[in-house]
Amino acid sequence: MLRRFNVAPRLWFILGILITGLVIMTALAVSNLKRTQLNEKQIKSRQRVERVHSLSQHFFELSKSGQLSEVEAKNAVKALHYDGNDDFWISGTYIDDAEQLRAIVKQFRV
Repeated sequence: MLRRFNVAPRLWFILGILITGLVIMTALAVSNLKRTQLNEKQIKSRQRVERVHSLSQHFFELSKSGQLSEVEAKNAVKALHYDGNDDFWISGTYIDDAEQLRAIVKQFRV
């Protein structure tokens, strides 16, 4: 089939196939990299949450046994950070202070 074309069109055809193959391979590699990075981020987040849960449970147990006061245990949990200055958001089943809740709600209202 290619024999009826001159050398120049044959070379352009082969070059076109190579470039198309490279574009497809690059797109697949980028997609795979994105998926891998997302999986790593999810694993890292899960590990952070498990670590904080374990530490907060530990501080709760210390507070329950009387080795730490409840305020000291809460302050220890509040002091937990990751990657430098990033804080954890910890939701409880109750809020100690109604004023605290109003301040939080007011802060996030538009």
